Parts: sequence; structure tokens; C-alpha cells
Amino acid sequence: MKKYILITAVLFLSSCLTIMANASDEFKITGIFTGAGYNFAYTSMKDINSNLNTLADVARQAGYGVKKQTVSNAQGFYAEVNFGFSSIRDLSAGLRTGGLFSFSSGFNSFRRQIYDNTWNNWFNSSMIPVLAGASYSFKLPFLRASVSASFYLGVGFASASWESFFSTTDPGWTPGDKAMWNFKIPASGTSLIAEVHSSANFNLWGPVYLNLNFGYRFADFPLLYVTKNINGTFAGDLKSGDMALAADGSILTLDFSGLDLSAGLNIRL
Repeated sequence: MKKYILITAVLFLSSCLTIMANASDEFKITGIFTGAGYNFAYTSMKDINSNLNTLADVARQAGYGVKKQTVSNAQGFYAEVNFGFSSIRDLSAGLRTGGLFSFSSGFNSFRRQIYDNTWNNWFNSSMIPVLAGASYSFKLPFLRASVSASFYLGVGFASASWESFFSTTDPGWTPGDKAMWNFKIPASGTSLIAEVHSSANFNLWGPVYLNLNFGYRFADFPLLYVTKNINGTFAGDLKSGDMALAADGSILTLDFSGLDLSAGLNIRL
């Protein structure tokens, strides 16, 4: 599915560039459309949840009570700028960027025998896409509205952090022992991003339009790399540039692919 969307996006953009190159009229920008809004995406975080469940099972086997929170979606703000061209009716090129942030995921665990012990693990991730694309739109008859279809291609910049922290009232635990359970692993990575969208724009007043957007985003990050030196983690001592690993020793991955829903305001200058 992801491969077909990417191929379709490439073909669409190639066709748009061909049309622009063969346009017979004078080439000039006739309008600039800016927009900003809120973006909610149903994304896939199954690999992260699998690792968190593994750690939670370890905590249970050690006698801890576990409260879990998994992650399955992301949200954030986005902004876009589109340029209309006089030589190609209803066709525009545009730029799109923003920020998506996954809900924090992880678990809190607690065990009380004689002394209180807590062991917590949390994961956070975010992604910023920088995209360029083309859109084709047409007006709806008898309505102050238009619909459009668009494809975007570009690069995404992802970041993540895996945090483990332990505390206890047991006097038998030394600061050095606790330090082995307390660390934060920051990681980052880049990947190709492709988006396909269908949108509806409703004229509210003057140059202001309400934009409703439905689409799909392909944003799979198969590799992440540690961004600072960290000692004493479940993966051993880590150096900046090392491949980021999950708690079970597998490669840490992120996947912001999924359905993309957003609403915002556009201003046609």
C-alpha cells in the first residue's frame, strides 16, 4: 500500500512538472495561499508498544504492579504555503511543514515489600516533515467552496527519547545502583515522506477559507541514531552515532504512517 502511494505521488508530480514546462501562456504567479491548522493522525506505533509490553512483563515477573499507557496516534500543528500559476488553470504548487507529536507511552510500576520501589519507563517521539507538492482544485457549482487533490513529497526529521528511572526507599540501594536504572536515550533519524490529500475549502468571508483535509501519510523511519553519549543503559554504554536499540535488543523504529485528518484556516492573498 505504501509503495503504491509513493509511486502514484511521483507520477503525479512528474505530470504536473511536464504540464508546467509545456504551458504556452506567460508563466507567472497569480496568487499565494497560506494556511495553518491542527493536524490529527492515526499512526502506527506497534513496535514501540511491543517493547513497552515486554518491559512491563519483566516488571510484573519481578513483583511490580504495572499501569500501562500505549501510543497509537499523533497530533500537532502544521503550516503550508501554496502558489497559483496563471498558465495552468486550477493547478498550484505548494510547500507544507509542521510538527507531529506522539502521545507519551510507557508504564509506571510500583512494588512495596518492606520498602517502596518504583520503576518507570516512558517513550516520546515527534516528527517534522518538510514537503513540496502540487494540487489540483475545482469549484463546486452554486457553492462558495472548492475541493482539491494533492500529493506531497519530501523529507521527515524524527526524534525520540527512551527514559528509564528508578527510585526506592531501601537503604541497601546505593546511588551507583540507582544510576544503572536511570537514564534517557535521545535518538533521531530522517526518512522520505509522501502524503496524499483530498481537501474541501469553504469561503467564510473575504479572503478567509475553512479548510478540511483528509489524507494518508507514508512516514516510516527504519533507523534511528543516538545523539549523545549515554552510559549504563539496558543496551550497555552508548555513543553518539550508534544505532538506537529497543529494550529487547531489536532496532528502534518509528512509523508515523497512517490516516491524516486536519482542519484549519487558509487566506488567499
